[in-house]
Amino acid sequence: MQQLGKILIIILIFTISLFSSVEIKVDKRKIIRGDSITITINAIGDKVKFSKIKTVVGYDAFSIEESKYISMINGKKFTRLSKTFKLIPLENFTIPPFIVEVDGEKKQTKTINIEVAKPQKTQNPDFDLQIYTDKKRVYVGEPIKLSIIFKRKANKKIANANFNPPVMKNFWTTKLPETKQLTNKGFNIHKIDYIIYPEKSGKLFIDNSSIEVGQIRQGTDRFSMFVERVIYKKIYSNEIKIDVKPLPKGVKLYGNYRLKVNIDKKKIKANEPVNIKVTLMGIGNIDDIDEFKINIKNITIYKDKPIKKNNFKDNRLKSTFIQKFAIIGDKDFTIPSFKIKFFNGKKIKIKSTKPIDIKVIENPKKEQSYIIKPIKDENQSEPKIVVKDSSKIEKIFYLIIGFFLALTLFLIFYFIQYNFFENVQKESNYVKLIKKSRTDKELLHILIPFVGKSKEIDLVVLKLEENIYKNFTHKINKTLLANNIEKYMNI
Repeated sequence: MQQLGKILIIILIFTISLFSSVEIKVDKRKIIRGDSITITINAIGDKVKFSKIKTVVGYDAFSIEESKYISMINGKKFTRLSKTFKLIPLENFTIPPFIVEVDGEKKQTKTINIEVAKPQKTQNPDFDLQIYTDKKRVYVGEPIKLSIIFKRKANKKIANANFNPPVMKNFWTTKLPETKQLTNKGFNIHKIDYIIYPEKSGKLFIDNSSIEVGQIRQGTDRFSMFVERVIYKKIYSNEIKIDVKPLPKGVKLYGNYRLKVNIDKKKIKANEPVNIKVTLMGIGNIDDIDEFKINIKNITIYKDKPIKKNNFKDNRLKSTFIQKFAIIGDKDFTIPSFKIKFFNGKKIKIKSTKPIDIKVIENPKKEQSYIIKPIKDENQSEPKIVVKDSSKIEKIFYLIIGFFLALTLFLIFYFIQYNFFENVQKESNYVKLIKKSRTDKELLHILIPFVGKSKEIDLVVLKLEENIYKNFTHKINKTLLANNIEKYMNI
């Protein structure tokens, strides 16, 4: 057996060396749609580089493997490298040439034509596979319930079954929870349900699905020993044609929806953000809906990526679309209305919100101190000053007392002043707020009123906005910011 393998390798090497250092092979050139083909590329040389293969003519390549075989013939080393992968083509196509680099020279494989035949529904008294839909004429985006039913005779035991769902090109699909197995008229019935949404107009097809049924067959091997084997048989279903009508002109959405807008406040300080949440909810598929946009002159607008949620209930797709914005301005502005247009199967509907006026108030100015002068009474006489001479001893005594009193007052004043300012610094509201802020958004709200006070604050605000609204990952040193915030604010 080993000798036979060496002979085959020698023949392969001789063949490839005679014509080319690369070759391509397929396991079959005619298949039924839904079956796979195996493609193998062989190359002989000391250094071989295969190009990366992910797709071939739009079909995904899978089960990709590479192998290496080294042999010595008449003292000369031959290295054979192989790359093998599979494709599942849906129609006739040509395998294009692949580029392989062998010992520094680029080689090209030949093209191969593959014929893909359309499967016919299997007629079998023991097994049956059928596809049903609740409607065959719909609009783009209109939901269709698709059911796949597999029947087998209750007395026919199977060892294994491999189900291949139908190819539903140009449909958005989701599988519903599986139903329980049923028994009817001597057949065991298995059912799988889908909700599908056509994504384009025209005549669309739901291809044949298939199931490979493994049945146990009894027999004997070459030693006449009793054995059981699993023999597989492929059962094909029917295909279904769906006539899809386009939506009315100017409409991209099918279903029934509600639209609402929430804001956190209508009065803000200059450069303080207004947070907006736009919510679209209803029955229908919103997977391909366009994002909402806000256009306001001389206003800074940030937006988050939309959040889409789908929930199936009572065989209906309930969808929610949420998009958040933050708007920053230094003067009054109006948030324009949001609109959505959809078709409910009978008529076009438009849902819109009302414009929202935002009032921008100036930041409070620093408190000013005023000196209140007493009002002089014209009828009041000037106070008289009495001058009394003191002795020298009294003068010296009062001088010493005054010196010590002044020194004492100075020390008391210095002590109070030092502790007061130290406590103010330790207990500054800004410092506390900065240190207690848990998120970038909280910290941004604290710093927004002080934009323009210093370059340091402006830089931190810019980094925070990029983190929140542009998914950046700037690190903010809150301890350093807290310790220097009053200096940055010129307090």
